[in-house]
Amino acid sequence: MDVPPEIAFRGIEPTESLKNRILEGIDDLEEVHPRIVSCRVKVDDTTPGRNSGKIIRVRVDVGIPGNSVVVDWKPETGDDVADADQAIRHAFSVARRQLRKAVERQRAGS
Repeated sequence: MDVPPEIAFRGIEPTESLKNRILEGIDDLEEVHPRIVSCRVKVDDTTPGRNSGKIIRVRVDVGIPGNSVVVDWKPETGDDVADADQAIRHAFSVARRQLRKAVERQRAGS
C-alpha cells in the first residue's frame, strides 16, 4: 500500500481487538489486489446513547490504480443488530467480493 491505512471510530471504543480485525481485513484485501494504493475504514455507531441494540455502520474505501471500491455496510433493517466485530467482518467480506470484481474487470479490459 502506498500510504498507511486510515482507521477512524465514532461513538465506539477503538479497542485493539477491533483495530486488529480491521488490519486483518486490509491484509486480506491486499491478497485479492496487491496494488492497493490506499484504504480508509470508518466504524460508526449510528445509535449513540443507546445501551443495547446498537447499529454499527462500517465504511471501507479502497483505492486501486485507476479505480476505487467503496463499501458502506450496515444492517439491512433496524432489527438486524450487529456488534462492531461482526459489522467489520461483513464489510470486509463485501469489500473482498467487490475488489475481486474490479480485478476481473481490469483483466477483461487489458
